[in-house]
Amino acid sequence: MPKYTLTKPTPFVVPDGKYKIEIENAEDRTGKDSGNPYTWLKCRVKLADGSNGPLIYKSLFYTEKSKVRTAKAFEALGIAVVYDQEDEFPAEDLIGKEAYVILKHNSETDYMEIDRWILPKELAATKPAPKTSPAEADEIPF
Repeated sequence: MPKYTLTKPTPFVVPDGKYKIEIENAEDRTGKDSGNPYTWLKCRVKLADGSNGPLIYKSLFYTEKSKVRTAKAFEALGIAVVYDQEDEFPAEDLIGKEAYVILKHNSETDYMEIDRWILPKELAATKPAPKTSPAEADEIPF
């Protein structure tokens, strides 16, 4: 019998921080134990150089406890959220949507996780103002 040593494979991880993700797949599911509906997401991290990063798996739950987090995820993905009104959004409509998130490495599982969804208004507040040359600034028609 051949001798060998198994080593735990290290998944593709990136440094903790802000990243763009794209939803590659989404499915509406029901919790086996709880019976609660949720949406399962398969997200691809997009790196600054345009290449693909690791896959991230995330579930969006529709319980009272998690509805604020789910609403933030929808808003970050560019979906209009209507509060205090029953609504539905098919999982397949999430495929191809993009958002910015804060990723953190979970040392227990050795995987990257979505720590927080970044809302569009937060992105707008962090973008620098466009630079104009002094000549452009002086060209004001009177």
